Amino acid sequence: MAAPNLRVPTTITGKTAVAALTTSLAAVVTNSAASGKVYKLNAIRAANVSGGTVSVDIAIERSGVATYVIKAGALDTGKSLIVTDKNEYIYLEEGDVLKAKASASSSIDLSINYEEIS
Repeated sequence: MAAPNLRVPTTITGKTAVAALTTSLAAVVTNSAASGKVYKLNAIRAANVSGGTVSVDIAIERSGVATYVIKAGALDTGKSLIVTDKNEYIYLEEGDVLKAKASASSSIDLSINYEEIS
């Protein structure tokens, strides 16, 4: 099935995904192949909840190849990083996966606000 025409969507559903990152690049948001949907990522935020400086990696995986949105983005203790916002949104096409990891487990909380469009 093909992704929807964005000029005439049938349904737009607001969603929020959250994750406490580990040190392995892992899926946070997945748009399955043949879903008939496109995901519009409106905001990606990372917050350092640990006692030291840590870094975050966020990538889009397409056809098994990871392309980084941010690589080794450093965050001091208690700080947040707005990776993207509604002015610089990202589309996840069918089969795409947004993945993320931190330099230390349980040190970064990630939140992603997105729209599921069909």
